[in-house]
Amino acid sequence: MQGEVSNQLDWPETLTIKPPSNIAWPKTTGDVQVRYRCGWFRECDLVDYMARQRVCALFVMSRERPVLVRSSSDAKCQEYLQNDRHGVASITKSIVSVVFGLVALNPAYGAPLDLDTSVAKVLARSGLTYPKSGVSIRQLLQMSSGMRWSDSETETALRITANVDGSQVGPHRTLREAVQARLSTAEFSATPEFNYSGFDTQLLGLLIEDRLGKSGVWPRPTLDQAVESLIWRKTGAVKEANWKADFMFHPPAYCCFYSSAGDLAKFGNWVLQQYRSGVGRMADWLRRSIADRVKTGESCNFYGGSRSFEYGYQWWVPSGDREGFTGIGSGGQYLHLFPEQDVVVVQLGAKESNDTEHCEALLVHRMIADSFAQ
Repeated sequence: MQGEVSNQLDWPETLTIKPPSNIAWPKTTGDVQVRYRCGWFRECDLVDYMARQRVCALFVMSRERPVLVRSSSDAKCQEYLQNDRHGVASITKSIVSVVFGLVALNPAYGAPLDLDTSVAKVLARSGLTYPKSGVSIRQLLQMSSGMRWSDSETETALRITANVDGSQVGPHRTLREAVQARLSTAEFSATPEFNYSGFDTQLLGLLIEDRLGKSGVWPRPTLDQAVESLIWRKTGAVKEANWKADFMFHPPAYCCFYSSAGDLAKFGNWVLQQYRSGVGRMADWLRRSIADRVKTGESCNFYGGSRSFEYGYQWWVPSGDREGFTGIGSGGQYLHLFPEQDVVVVQLGAKESNDTEHCEALLVHRMIADSFAQ
């Protein structure tokens, strides 16, 4: 069985997102003392936290300066962090949300999309049949389409796999084909409510690419090109990023983006400064992305502290004061933005399971943010 897995690639293609320059930028390292209760009779610090959660790297930006870098000598972490690129998993969804705001509401790419427009109507223009007319683009952004979907299906219904020789595995060569096949069997709940769904995000990715294609802006209007041109070159990234892709070079909107911790922090800081400015189309989009949210029923507890979660436009919003908003990826990946403290915390992890103690992570991130905001 292991031999069969090793002879297959996760995706047939790997795309490169180029930075504006490959010149390294200076990092100001610093130290921060964080102590918190991690047991009934125990306190932990950052070293303990990184060991407990298998954190590979913590990167902090405060007031647009890189101020703290901590990395782990754990062998698996070093493997993940080689070449300064690490899979950010579902943080990709938050990146795509930003791209959606840049593309869908910009008149340079056509008439701005109304978020209450029917998904079926918009997808029909691209030859895709969405079987429920009452679902809006807003509901896709909030993962509240009502489509019955288990996120484990992402591995079977959407992932495009190839043999090491490049030959096809499975029935589909493209994400678009896989999406239409799954739509043909889609069922919907009577009352739409939050259901974490990479499928909803993938539809957003198709909407972005279709809009770019119709505008004629780029000869190859794919998500990676949008990220490179509209984000990576604006944020001042210094490393190449990677994105897995199908046989026709279309990356998945729901996952599989690879970035250095520093460049992910730069992206987060660019988003944070746009959000804090309150001025312009992007600031308006980001504020709507966080304010227009739905209840998820998700919560966590950690030694006397608890948080519930709401969901905006592909961003998680934890309850409590000064908690910010965050992208979360399986395995312990976080892009946590704190508008009040003007701090970004990037965490890259190496946990084997999808389960991570979110409340502990959010507590530590907030304590770090508070310490730099003082």
